[in-house]
Amino acid sequence: MGYGHSYITIPNQATKPLESAVFQVYGKFYVDILWGWYKTTLWGPSLFYSNNFWGDDMSKCFPPAGKGSGRGNPVVACSTWPSLGGEIVPVSELTKMPKPVPWQSAGSSAENRAFTWIEPGPDYGQRILNLSYMMKSKNKFSEFIPIELNSNAMNSPVAEAVTDKQVLLSWAKTRYTDKSIQKIKADNVLASFLKAQDIWYGVYDISSKSIKQVSILRDDTSSLASGRVEGNPEIVVLSEDKALIIWQVANLESKTSTIWYVTLTKQNDQWLSGAPAVLTDIAGVKTQVSVSSYEPGKAVVAWVNTTGEEHRDKKLMMADFDGTAWSTPEDLIPLPENQSCNYFDMKIKNGVGGVALTVFNDLEGEANHEKLIFLPFYPKAKRLNRAQAVDLYTEHTAHLQLPRIAINEEGKATIAVKVERIGKKSISEKICQVDLFCGNLKSPTGTWNHIEGNEYVCDTTKQVSEIAVSYINHDTLMMLSYEYPMAATNSAFTPVHGVMFGNPVMNLVLRCFAIENDHAITDVPEKQYFVGMGDQMIPDARAKLIQCYPNPCDEFTYITFTLTEQSNVRLEILDMSGNYIATLVDQELLPGGHQMKLNTALLAPGVYLCRFSAGSSSDQIKIVVTR
Repeated sequence: MGYGHSYITIPNQATKPLESAVFQVYGKFYVDILWGWYKTTLWGPSLFYSNNFWGDDMSKCFPPAGKGSGRGNPVVACSTWPSLGGEIVPVSELTKMPKPVPWQSAGSSAENRAFTWIEPGPDYGQRILNLSYMMKSKNKFSEFIPIELNSNAMNSPVAEAVTDKQVLLSWAKTRYTDKSIQKIKADNVLASFLKAQDIWYGVYDISSKSIKQVSILRDDTSSLASGRVEGNPEIVVLSEDKALIIWQVANLESKTSTIWYVTLTKQNDQWLSGAPAVLTDIAGVKTQVSVSSYEPGKAVVAWVNTTGEEHRDKKLMMADFDGTAWSTPEDLIPLPENQSCNYFDMKIKNGVGGVALTVFNDLEGEANHEKLIFLPFYPKAKRLNRAQAVDLYTEHTAHLQLPRIAINEEGKATIAVKVERIGKKSISEKICQVDLFCGNLKSPTGTWNHIEGNEYVCDTTKQVSEIAVSYINHDTLMMLSYEYPMAATNSAFTPVHGVMFGNPVMNLVLRCFAIENDHAITDVPEKQYFVGMGDQMIPDARAKLIQCYPNPCDEFTYITFTLTEQSNVRLEILDMSGNYIATLVDQELLPGGHQMKLNTALLAPGVYLCRFSAGSSSDQIKIVVTR
């Protein structure tokens, strides 16, 4: 179900958003790493049931392969040289290279809480992989540390605080850049992008405040699209000198996937990777892979395994690592034929933990419902105890998503789960909520307190797309949630009972709250954890001028700018000596993306400045004209 603008309505500057609630049972995967134009059936069945309950038919909201982002209803520019600049075209920001999403993650050691996320770089097509950690003794965040900056569409980062001195990270990225991917034929973009994905890892040293290592896992990199089709890494630390990276590898021809792993060993000051190997290749598609270590040198991995002609047979499976090899995969929790696992999370810390999963019960009539279940880990048996599964919650009118577990040093656990009601969405009314379930893992079958949709946990008028949660002391939790208005773009907003974390265009919200006696929530001021960091934590949302393309240019180039609010925009061209040449735009424009084709054939070869101002924001770029 959706409420917002598509690429169709944005160029037309439509004021009435599309509304739709569509129920679909499908196997068409919208690949999260492709935050852009393309969809494809990578694996799974074709769509076999669809029903539009109300509102507009959104079936055309994704442009077909090869179609541009759409242009319509151009605005006549108030210009002193109309033939130089022409018209202003409202545009959506759909590109072949996907736009970034935050992919926030949280890892921990006894002293540190490590947070990673992705945000746009300074130039078009670039991404930054950021790290910030909180020292328990200092109770404040470090500076935001850029681990890597490139144009290779980094995605899916994960972090683990290895010791009190190091943080180990892993992520995926493609060999293509925003420039090279433009050369791919439109109908091959998705497959080519995925075939070019590699798994990387890095080490940040807290003591010296330096990036010690950035390395790629061994693969065939002889061409842009050679080697494994891989992504979604997970990382787990087994000891101070040993770790595992686990990731998914897809076969686009057979429409199956496998799980691979590699062992990292610390030698001197470097973490060296062994030979990548298959963890399991049993039949089916493996998704939502999660891994935890339950004692030094040992780990358990869990995943959702989907098999069968219609890919409806979804099982939650697991395998154990004894330090040298993996056990034979087995069902983690046997489910009746009419039940299937939707989402899950696994976390084990200091020998206690478990798995939180949401299950859909496909029963007749109004008996359909979803459940939140917790499977505890028993340290004496050293395995997840399926016989002691605890039914935490049953829901008949909402969808339960994104269960996330946080565990403190004393064994207390909080499970956060997104609850989204089925019904019409409104930008000013409740969209979803995050419920909390609090219990003691030393007695996991005992009482779990349910805290419903508290205002200190999420903004219920925004859509919540992802959650990362961690304890920062015995009763205080820190949650990074990916939230956004139900509108055309990721517009910046002021969160309620929280602060923007990093670049506000990412809509990554930090909230801190304390849970007293497992049932009463009190607000904790987030800004106290950023004392001395200045304005780095919350950069101001502002209008932005994007570097033109192509540049250098001959006959023409495209100037693009974005507005966060309705503003009077002035765009001027000057030579490098600062001499005024022309005003391209001088008028009020609506928020969103705007583009103008600059006729550089009318300019003599040389270097020019394009100066931009909108409200209190200003920016400028250089344009190189050649012949």
